[in-house]
Amino acid sequence: MVIRDFLTGLSDHGLQIHFYDVRVEGLHAIENIVQAIQWFNEHPQGVKVLVLARGGGSLERLQPFNSLEVAKAIYSSKIPVMSAIGHELDVTIADLVADVRASVPMDAGKRLSESWVKAGERIDTLEGAMLTRLAQNERRYGNGLSSPFFHPRA
Repeated sequence: MVIRDFLTGLSDHGLQIHFYDVRVEGLHAIENIVQAIQWFNEHPQGVKVLVLARGGGSLERLQPFNSLEVAKAIYSSKIPVMSAIGHELDVTIADLVADVRASVPMDAGKRLSESWVKAGERIDTLEGAMLTRLAQNERRYGNGLSSPFFHPRA
């Protein structure tokens, strides 16, 4: 569910995504979360941001994200960390230490893809402006023989 929500928010912009299977509840959750953060820092392979995502749950179930060990791992990360833990109203220590906090996993995906969406809109705007300008030039210069870009050889 968390992965699906994240990918839905991310949309399809051709971004390369790496997943690391982490237990976010139970006896080894803190150790697993810390290991994942450390692994990506030791094997960055072009990773631009770490997204620490977990669906909602009770305060007790979110406790690994309130641990000193996870906070230290996030703080020590050379790769920027975006937290997307729980529901919008849930705030953990991990959220406070992370470089960016997303309200939910879907929001994390949207934030990461936002620049691609804006770039696409900008390209569409520029394309429209270019086509308009070409049409104006065609009307102004007719067949192109008197165009400032056309210089017949003598």
